[in-house]
Amino acid sequence: MRGYRIGDVAETLGLSVDTLRYYERIGLLPDVSRTQSGIRRYDENDLATLRFIKRAQLMNFSLSDIGALLEFRKNPGRSKKKGCASSPKPSSRKSISDS
Repeated sequence: MRGYRIGDVAETLGLSVDTLRYYERIGLLPDVSRTQSGIRRYDENDLATLRFIKRAQLMNFSLSDIGALLEFRKNPGRSKKKGCASSPKPSSRKSISDS
């Protein structure tokens, strides 16, 4: 199986291996593949996600906010709330022209 080992990823991105494990544990980096012996193997998508997390942290997003951003990134259609369509609700107020 090809991929990057945790130490290589940590060195390349300037993160600690504990940070990488923490991100996986809290769900920021889900489904890191593993070898049969349990060694983590990171792919290019994992590296892209980690770079995104680092950039978001530089912009002072919390890890919770970053989790939400990653979810929007994964499922862009879910980022819009139901009922928040661009057409405004009719107003019950009278306009000047109604007077």
